[in-house]
Amino acid sequence: MNALPQNTQAIVVGVETYDVGSNWNLDGPANDACKFVKWLRARGVPDVQIALFVSALPENQSLVKGLDVVSQQATHAAITKTLTDNLANKSGDLLVFFWGGHGVVDAQNSRRLFCADATEAHPRHISLNNVLTTWRTNTIGHFPCQIGFVDACQNYLEYTRIASTMPEDVLPSGTPRDVEQFFLLAASAGELAANMTREKTGAYSQALLQELEKGSADWPPDMSAINRRLMERFAALREAGDAIQTPSHFWYRDWKGGEGTIASFKQQASAKTAAIQLSNEQRDELVNILLKMDVMSNPAERESVIADLRREIKNSTARSSKAIFDVDNLVKTALKYSGGLKELIHTIKRFESTESEAWKELEIALAKLHLQ
Repeated sequence: MNALPQNTQAIVVGVETYDVGSNWNLDGPANDACKFVKWLRARGVPDVQIALFVSALPENQSLVKGLDVVSQQATHAAITKTLTDNLANKSGDLLVFFWGGHGVVDAQNSRRLFCADATEAHPRHISLNNVLTTWRTNTIGHFPCQIGFVDACQNYLEYTRIASTMPEDVLPSGTPRDVEQFFLLAASAGELAANMTREKTGAYSQALLQELEKGSADWPPDMSAINRRLMERFAALREAGDAIQTPSHFWYRDWKGGEGTIASFKQQASAKTAAIQLSNEQRDELVNILLKMDVMSNPAERESVIADLRREIKNSTARSSKAIFDVDNLVKTALKYSGGLKELIHTIKRFESTESEAWKELEIALAKLHLQ
């Protein structure tokens, strides 16, 4: 696939602050966006062909000022205009998209990316699904090759409720044309970003930039190879039980339109049976503690936890309408897989306050069983 850096247009977004309030603040997307811009510039993409949108925390604004690319605030109107109107009269070999910030994947697999001016009343966002559709038509200039990278940090407790009722942002769409797209998206829990605040980066963005920087001089980069290495990396981390470093949702669409997730990725090595063995009494103790948590006793909230587990666990769990049997079956199934119980506990932690009495009781039980 032939493309030249000088014939490349790029749109880069990093959102750390949101009008909805400081509880949505992230410390990392601005740094990731700036690093991505530096990578583009190092590869020869002209500064005037990079549209940069960053809403940075005060302490990170100097990162943006240190670039040789003009930056705008990451508002819905400004980004939408660039995604559509500004590209209508442009064309080139390659179109590049990068986004770091909050996002959500709903039940219909609609992938929404929140803009800096999102509020609870008006959750302004960009629909990644609609961007992909619009860019495959003559609504914009002709870019036969398009690649994208999205690091969408999810904060379930804060805005899954908002996302369930908000209308999907719709972009104009024209006549389809022959276009190839390869997009990668990783969505992680909000606490994952907080855990990486010291590094000022997301786990996915960190891994992605490492792969891009050590890649060959080919332009565009070998997306299939990058995707494979990232999938192998995250699948191995998840198998080892290091769920904290693993995106809860990893999705890709390749050049031929095929889609896949980390759950569908098959490693070369077969999964090893977990070494954790609990007696019935020990398992009962864990189950009873978990049932003291609203997130596990409430059927709807329990479904949210199970939905984020690896496919092997959630698909193998025998379900029951009675909470005690349902949770017991879930724990038994998790114990059968390497890192499964650790993954379950970490997923529950996304939804349950670590200050709750039930969580403190769980920590004591895990320590007693040497499972922390």
